[in-house]
Amino acid sequence: LPMTQAIVSDQTSEAASLQGNGELILIVDDDLAVQGTNRAVLESYRYQTLVASDGIEAIALYAQRRRDIQVVIMDVMMPNMD
Repeated sequence: LPMTQAIVSDQTSEAASLQGNGELILIVDDDLAVQGTNRAVLESYRYQTLVASDGIEAIALYAQRRRDIQVVIMDVMMPNMD
């Protein structure tokens, strides 16, 4: 990219760009602290959340709400089903 001497300013604030619009996110993690933290942070930015504790529960929730779920945030190693 060509170098420039101009100062570029961001017109939108970073916090505003993180705001959701009620999108549904499925959180899959067996650690309750991680579940709670992820849920609290996402909901504070106006996202809706569903939580599953293992792969089996996640598949069941996804099967029920697959049209509504926009993103899945998932732990890689969990009990019952990774």
